[in-house]
Amino acid sequence: TTVKLEEIKRLLLDEVAGQKVIIYSSFLTVIDYLEERLAGLKPDSQDKTSKPLKILRITGREDQEERNKNRKLFTESDDYNILLVTTAAVKALNLQAASIIICHDYPMTWGKLRQLVGRMVRIGSDHPMVSLICLIARDTVDQDMFDKLYHTQNDVEYIIGALDKDKIIQDQSSLDHTDFEK
Repeated sequence: TTVKLEEIKRLLLDEVAGQKVIIYSSFLTVIDYLEERLAGLKPDSQDKTSKPLKILRITGREDQEERNKNRKLFTESDDYNILLVTTAAVKALNLQAASIIICHDYPMTWGKLRQLVGRMVRIGSDHPMVSLICLIARDTVDQDMFDKLYHTQNDVEYIIGALDKDKIIQDQSSLDHTDFEK
């Protein structure tokens, strides 16, 4: 988790700085950990006037009123660019203000992952494409889980494709499932 935390910090301060970013974990304890470790993070630590990044969260712990308030702040305020979420944010929320999802870990099924991305790819989004960044540690359970999800998705596409004679099934040997278009 320390390596993933450092990568998230690097992304937030460098590659995706200033953009609306959703950080996902299946685990509430990881969200708590990330919130604690990211609190106070400043884009420019040398500049004393630099303000720390403001973080919101939507998990199963917040009541509906707080979830709605956090969603509204994330969507409408330029002050809040980071939203930490669990699967609680996957259902019935529009989060089209974001253009990037960072998955500390990821949902157990492609359906839930697509549902998470679907919160961002909505009518009304200003983003023609959103990016999904999955933090996967090689030769670990992360890699095994991703490989299983990837192969399950290929199996589903193969079966559905077999029923649709007009569909051409292409080789999808790449693990690059990072960009989703509206």
